[in-house]
Amino acid sequence: MGSDVQCDWISWIILHFNLYIQFQCYIFFNENCYIWNWIFGSITGFYDISLQYSLIQITSGADTINLFLTYECSAVIELGAFISLAVFYPFFQSAKERRHWLIIGVPYIFITNIIRLIITATIIHYLGINSLVWAHVIIGRIIFYVLTIILYYVAFTRVQVLNISVGKFTFKSGES
Repeated sequence: MGSDVQCDWISWIILHFNLYIQFQCYIFFNENCYIWNWIFGSITGFYDISLQYSLIQITSGADTINLFLTYECSAVIELGAFISLAVFYPFFQSAKERRHWLIIGVPYIFITNIIRLIITATIIHYLGINSLVWAHVIIGRIIFYVLTIILYYVAFTRVQVLNISVGKFTFKSGES
């Protein structure tokens, strides 16, 4: 009974620490995401960014569309999933390998999310408010998740396949 209570406390501490870290990442990545989107929006004139109100204001002809960026738009959930897998994935052989994939994966997901937002805003700018739903929900997500799946394949699936050995045969060498 005592160990169950201890596990509950440990789980509670880990959960709240994880939520705190995700909130801090949300603030950090949202602000930096705004900066990069602001740069692209300023260069092209397609949209303006308001960090204070967490929105992208897209101009399309005579129309103006406001996209509010929320927790889900910041890719913090996807970053949390990737970081958790990178830290606890059993096929990584060392802490160095885990750090390697964290150093590559976190900026990759961050940049992928910026690309998603830029493409979504550009589609809405050119095609108007009627393209909002399919540009944001369909095209933006397809781009983001295809690029994220590529990262997951290279970081996790490929690593697992290369570390499998059957008898004397290994996929790394291809020899038995």
